[in-house]
Amino acid sequence: MFYFIMLYIIAYILFFQYKAVYEIAESWKSDSYSECSDMYRISCRIGGASLFIINTYLLLNYLF
Repeated sequence: MFYFIMLYIIAYILFFQYKAVYEIAESWKSDSYSECSDMYRISCRIGGASLFIINTYLLLNYLF
């Protein structure tokens, strides 16, 4: 059950807090301060939504 909660938290962070993910994972690679690209935002949102849907499916299979 703990893993489902952790995956929901990760999905939330990817979908809503993609700037924080960018700051932690990608900003150190750039010499200049720049915002994350539109493609990165879309990618994080799709990844977060996919993770939420898959996690919900797995949780329902686990419970029933």
